[in-house]
Amino acid sequence: MTQSQYNKAELDNFKRIARETAIAEFKSEYPQFTSTSITMTALSDSSVDASDSWSTHPYDFDWHARLKSQRKDSRSIGIALWNDSYLCAQCYATPHDSPEKILVLYLQADPKKDHPLVGHVAALCLTAVRFYGVLLGLKLVVIKDPIPEAIKVYKSQGFSTVPRVGLALSLSQA
Repeated sequence: MTQSQYNKAELDNFKRIARETAIAEFKSEYPQFTSTSITMTALSDSSVDASDSWSTHPYDFDWHARLKSQRKDSRSIGIALWNDSYLCAQCYATPHDSPEKILVLYLQADPKKDHPLVGHVAALCLTAVRFYGVLLGLKLVVIKDPIPEAIKVYKSQGFSTVPRVGLALSLSQA
């Protein structure tokens, strides 16, 4: 079955599974991490409102526009990463109409760097995107126009430069 053949309910289920699996994998990999209140939700009015204080960041992520995009594109996955009621990060990725790749268009952590998931945001969000891509039967996760300061973080998560594609992670290894 190709991704375009999935209905909205199936896609929503894949997103839920991807988010839950990312958190379970994180807790398995980091048993010393004591918080039991890590959750991932879809982007929402409350997550976007919580990120409004991040607007002093030098890059404009415009999460209000990402929320609208998520609502229009049933294949996209929006991620709001919470620790208790504290928003730690948001991510937005979509395969658009590609049969091969999902593009991570936006990934932003709370720039204050004092939240409980500092150092784990990329791993958590990208793991959810990776699992979602696998469920859709895609071949690659691609970081679209990465911020130069973040390339080292993406590479630490297994991404590498692929000619004519960009910074990518093969899902055949997942």
